[in-house]
Amino acid sequence: MCGIAGIFHRDGQAVRREEVEQMNTLQAHRGPDGHDVFLDSEVGLGHRRLAIIDLSDAGHQPLTLEGYTITYNGEVYNYRELRAELEVLGHSFRSDCDTEVVLQSYLQWGADCVKRFNGMFSFAIWDSKQRFLFCARDRLGIKPFFYFSQGDTFEFASEPKALLRKPERRVPRLRTLVRFLGEGLTDDEWDTFYRQMRMLPPAHTLTVSRRGMTLDRYWTIDPSKNWKAFCPDNQMNMPPHQERLAEDYFPQDPALKEAADKFRGLFLESVNLRLRSDVPVGTCLSGGLDSSSVVTCASELIDRPVETFSSIYPDRGYDEKRFIDDVVEACGTNAHPVESDGMDLPDIFDKIVWAQDEPTAGPGLYSQWKVMEEAKKSVTVLLDGQGGDELLAGYHHYFREYLSELAKQLLSEKRDLNGVLKAAEIIREVTGVDHIGLAERAIRRAKRPAFLKIFQKERPGRVKSPDVLHPDLAAQVSKKDSTRMEIDKLFDNSLSQKLYDDLTRFSIPPLLRYEDRNSMAFSLEARVPFLDHRVVEYCFALPNQFKIDPPHTKLVLRKAMNGRLPSSVTTRQDKLGYPTPAANWFREGLNSWLQDTLHSQSFKECDLFHAPACLKVYEDHMAGQDRSWELWRILNGYRWSELYLRGKGFHEVAAP
Repeated sequence: MCGIAGIFHRDGQAVRREEVEQMNTLQAHRGPDGHDVFLDSEVGLGHRRLAIIDLSDAGHQPLTLEGYTITYNGEVYNYRELRAELEVLGHSFRSDCDTEVVLQSYLQWGADCVKRFNGMFSFAIWDSKQRFLFCARDRLGIKPFFYFSQGDTFEFASEPKALLRKPERRVPRLRTLVRFLGEGLTDDEWDTFYRQMRMLPPAHTLTVSRRGMTLDRYWTIDPSKNWKAFCPDNQMNMPPHQERLAEDYFPQDPALKEAADKFRGLFLESVNLRLRSDVPVGTCLSGGLDSSSVVTCASELIDRPVETFSSIYPDRGYDEKRFIDDVVEACGTNAHPVESDGMDLPDIFDKIVWAQDEPTAGPGLYSQWKVMEEAKKSVTVLLDGQGGDELLAGYHHYFREYLSELAKQLLSEKRDLNGVLKAAEIIREVTGVDHIGLAERAIRRAKRPAFLKIFQKERPGRVKSPDVLHPDLAAQVSKKDSTRMEIDKLFDNSLSQKLYDDLTRFSIPPLLRYEDRNSMAFSLEARVPFLDHRVVEYCFALPNQFKIDPPHTKLVLRKAMNGRLPSSVTTRQDKLGYPTPAANWFREGLNSWLQDTLHSQSFKECDLFHAPACLKVYEDHMAGQDRSWELWRILNGYRWSELYLRGKGFHEVAAP
């Protein structure tokens, strides 16, 4: 993983080296192992290297071959297989790094090369012969690519801060701010918090020339695929080595066993590919099903104890230590627990805000920051379980769509609709929340005549202008600014569509941004095996009942890992994520910091917030309501305004 940057003056004006070097400097944390600049008149490319594959100088970037120059961030995990294929086609290599494989693949297959890559990447290739820039981003948007285009100037970078070196670009986008403060939405559109900056969407390429820019999509999920058609490229097996749950714990369905075996094979292969590295590799371990699955697979695939890193809080409702300990003992890992009382948050808050470039929605970011800080002492690559919940319906709120689809299925099969009510009763036992009302509505909707369904089309709603927004800004909010975005309708199945929305818009994009910036702040590379595109495609081909079968979520994963994980984890039904007891901290040890901030003169003068409304949020929280996430957004938005919009971070945090 690295930092990339570039400038293209489409009017032919020469790029100045110092501008690209400044972009490199602002991203120095992304690549402490080397840096350089390539210039070719109207184009300048920059690179900061974090050496992961081939640690020699042969992996130096930008890399030029036959008139083509690349600056590249990420990993193409199947580079060895691609290299062998390219060698058969007559290509020769001077290094062992995947960067050269990416560039040689472009020379061989052109823009279609990205369809052959299994990995996380963002890159730009300059064609010095035809004078155009070819840019690409991986299928799920794991690696970032930001760009600024105005007049004849096109610039790109791994992080917004490199594009914000010019003060006139530090102007907030009101629409994004309204949706963030109103509903906590971030990263769900390809616009950013900055008015003139955009992201290259995942699974897209961007060609930039003097004639203009062309955006092309190269991948999407095929809703028609059958799960039985999937199989791993290399058959790998992981025999049971833990206590197996009784067979009647899972539904007695031969198809479920087949689906679980296929999943295990695909997932093992994904983890195996992501263990390719010339530097030490570890894993995050939260004690949940996803990260524990990554750990147990990695432990099976390497011949030494896995380094695991965990955030631990003893507070009631936040403590996952017993699950973490069970996995550590079962897999024989070298455990690195991180326990914090949060009292250092005021000291590191600006560093977190600066690292993230844009506002963040919740305090789980702090826990992840502390894990990355600890991991840096031992490893350079870190695997994580991001994505499992969005692929296999791990969150309890997916029960809503499950009940809706169950009602439709039972009706179409002329089966007893009381099965929906029975499922709702089981769900209540798991979640503690009554789902009978949802079940009854699902049955009524399923019974509606077909001609009435044309009136059920969902239209984007509107975000209410948040009270905490400064009145001067609130007066400028247009209907367009407050309208929720249109979503890509891909599935008729509402559960699949909800999972797709969360994977591509609402859940995974911000989580990937948080993980990229938090890891790169410590010059770490984070890898996410669940987001191998083959695993993603397979999960979306599975029927609902292989994902949710009350009381189980992620049924196929539990079945696949039965006998491989401790039974305490396989049977676990609660869901915490990255639990962070900020609600308690804000009332107790961090209360004075919170009060001092909200009553400070600089906060009162901040032109983003209405200070009295923010104080009301604080008072409600102190009175017993849990408004900790809103308080985080206020604090985070305020410091972001100071560090980025007012530019203080470029002089204080970014200074050597």
